[in-house]
Amino acid sequence: MKDYVTNQRQILIGVFQHNHARKLSVDDILALLPKDSISRSAVYRNVDKMVADEVLSVSTLPGSRKAVYQLIKCDTHCSRVHLHCDKCGDILHLEAESDEARLSRLLEHSGFTLDEHTTVINGVCKNCKTKGCISDNS
Repeated sequence: MKDYVTNQRQILIGVFQHNHARKLSVDDILALLPKDSISRSAVYRNVDKMVADEVLSVSTLPGSRKAVYQLIKCDTHCSRVHLHCDKCGDILHLEAESDEARLSRLLEHSGFTLDEHTTVINGVCKNCKTKGCISDNS
């Protein structure tokens, strides 16, 4: 039987596309949906199916056991080098190809080749630094 994209799945994909830089828990997803549009059990069923279909990735945030989900496939605006905030879990992207090229040249000097498809740099985002989640000396 041919698999098809249901209306619920289209709505969920829209939520993930509009929040592509965030990892979303089921509670986050429900909060972003129009009230009573998709039940909690339907969200769980759909995200499980989307993980199995490799549309979403699933992980847990540091210090948590709660599952969070994020789109795997990036749009054309999504760079290949991702910046992961260890405090809030947001995924940021290098803004310009020149930033990626500069990073590649820096690593090339040491003989290191950048894996352009799966590179994630961990650190702390500007928002978490501003909120005081980390000091500048850490």
